[in-house]
Amino acid sequence: MGDVGISSLSRVIPHLFRLEILFLYKNSITDSGAIELARAIDMLEHLQVLSLDTNRIADDGALHLANSIYKQKEMKEVYLYFNEIGDKGMI
Repeated sequence: MGDVGISSLSRVIPHLFRLEILFLYKNSITDSGAIELARAIDMLEHLQVLSLDTNRIADDGALHLANSIYKQKEMKEVYLYFNEIGDKGMI
């Protein structure tokens, strides 16, 4: 899917009010896509599981995602392993 696909998906996600689970592993998502996705999931109230493992997300994308995930009251599971997150992206 890559960042181009994530950009398209990010325009749709805010309209999926009841979305609870979002699996986007192995999609070659970089910081750019992660930042767009973070903005999109800000508007979701019921998201419980977010899987972004095995992508190419680095520190900047991880920090934006962390800010969005923090706002999710129902979030239970987040998967970010096998990305390129370094010390600055670890909160």
